[in-house]
Amino acid sequence: MFLGLLLEHPESHSRKYLAQFFEHPLAQFIGRISYSIYLSHILVLVAFQYLLLKYLPNLSQTIHFWVLLGTTTFGTIFVSWVLYRLIEVPGIRLGHKVATRFGA
Repeated sequence: MFLGLLLEHPESHSRKYLAQFFEHPLAQFIGRISYSIYLSHILVLVAFQYLLLKYLPNLSQTIHFWVLLGTTTFGTIFVSWVLYRLIEVPGIRLGHKVATRFGA
């Protein structure tokens, strides 16, 4: 969709609809934390899988799947937001300071 949006004429009907999706605040938020999502999602998945198997071993496969999907989705977004705020943002600021100092 994103590539299609880039290739569309700015005044086209379909671009107006696609742009709304990418300009939505939730999409912007997910985009900002996307690298942290990439790094953390498997760890969160494994942690919740372990907890489900240890504390709720008698769940049916269907319920196990939906609980694991929901907890992993929200857990990953939370962990990614924390990583973004505590590691990425300070790292970006530090990188900007170093680049500014050496660039001058």
